Amino acid sequence: MKKCLTIGIIFLFTGTCIIPTIAQNIEKTLPASRGSWLFVGGNGPGNYSTIQDAINHSATGDTVFVYAHSSPYYERVTIPQAIHLIGQDRITTIIDGQERGSIVTILSDNVEVIGFTVQNGGGENQGNGIVLNNNSNCVVTHTIIRNCNCGIYLRDSKNNTLVNNTISENVEGVCLGSGSNDNRILGNTILNDTTHGIYIGISLFQPTPQPDGNIVMGNTIIGNNDGIFLWCAQNSLIYQNTIEYSRTFDGISIEKSENNTIVENSIMKNRRAGVYFDHVDGPFKNNVVIRNTLAGNLESGVHIDSHISGIIIYQNNFFNNGQNGYDNWSNQWDNGTSTGNYWDDYKGVDANGDGIGDTPYNISGGTNHDRFPLMKPYGDLPLYVDLTSIKDGYLYVFNHEIVPMNYFLPNPAPTIIIGKITIEVKAIDNTPIDHVAFYIDGKLKHTCRVPPYTWTWRINPFVQHTISVTGVNSLGETAGDKINVWKFL
Repeated sequence: MKKCLTIGIIFLFTGTCIIPTIAQNIEKTLPASRGSWLFVGGNGPGNYSTIQDAINHSATGDTVFVYAHSSPYYERVTIPQAIHLIGQDRITTIIDGQERGSIVTILSDNVEVIGFTVQNGGGENQGNGIVLNNNSNCVVTHTIIRNCNCGIYLRDSKNNTLVNNTISENVEGVCLGSGSNDNRILGNTILNDTTHGIYIGISLFQPTPQPDGNIVMGNTIIGNNDGIFLWCAQNSLIYQNTIEYSRTFDGISIEKSENNTIVENSIMKNRRAGVYFDHVDGPFKNNVVIRNTLAGNLESGVHIDSHISGIIIYQNNFFNNGQNGYDNWSNQWDNGTSTGNYWDDYKGVDANGDGIGDTPYNISGGTNHDRFPLMKPYGDLPLYVDLTSIKDGYLYVFNHEIVPMNYFLPNPAPTIIIGKITIEVKAIDNTPIDHVAFYIDGKLKHTCRVPPYTWTWRINPFVQHTISVTGVNSLGETAGDKINVWKFL
């Protein structure tokens, strides 16, 4: 349901025409309002051999269409006028920068880039995939960006839309730098970047103005070092994103930022915290964390560092975090009048049946508490499945957790299991759980239909294995979890 809502809102926000498909007969006459069409890599007369040559011969309002069968195009492209740059197929129409710098640089307002793979920026100049520098009303969509310094980089750019892209294996996924305001990052898949999935913040070389009024909505952000990092950002909306498996730090990390709203996100299984407010000198006032699901984060659901105040947290669901909340200063963990958060470890009772616990929930780290803890989860929960008995980077000996392996080895340290181990799974949903399935290396080993969901793994040779589990609810919806381990005995 939330995905449908996200898609609907995405189209309301884009405010521009995004071409959904490429007509089979692409060379047919188009309306004059779209300008002329120029072609790259085709077989007929009038085709250009390089993308840049076609751009150089284009005018404002023209479309440059790039065929896939001459791909890859080993070049770096600069777009100085408002055109539509369209690839025939986003998987097979490749612009390869050969690690010589930034690959696509946009120097005009009202540019569209649609349907490419942009890869191998970098080199000594730390080249980015697609760069917008002081641009407005541009669209980048249906494009794959990989192996660059920053997948998409905006500086001093306003009112641009980045929608339905796949951004992976970069140093950073999307970077909104100083002076980048009112941009929309919508429905992208951002994976396995070595620092931040999305960075919104100032540059050390340009500390002002702060990014303002950016929207991050409906993205899937998985396996990055950090999911989303706000630094000196204000008035951001972080809405309905899925943020999981941040390898080193947090789902969302916030420093020196104010007036940001974090709402209806699914923030799960991150290495440190779901949401982390980090202490540095600077403002933190009026940040709101509302109606999120924070589950399975290794250290804490929401962590607020010392000397930080002005944060409001309510109507969130906290499940199975190392500690659900931590705050050693002074912040508000309810809405002030009637409703707080759902805490899976709350032990209080509700004598009058109003849905609010009769005693406060104490927040770790200080004297803060949620005065109105909810007795049931708030709203529509996503199906949540978590391997609870095995942690990434730990040593287990005959079903006992011994010590983190990073005591002996650098991160990312392996998970090592010696002897048998009982695999325990937590499965949570508003809808009844039908079953949980246990797999080793993709092979089904056990199915459990009633809690507790457990299975004991006894014998396997010394080799790396993947333990995976899948939960299925009564509607047939699925969710899962997995971990790579080394198994002895």
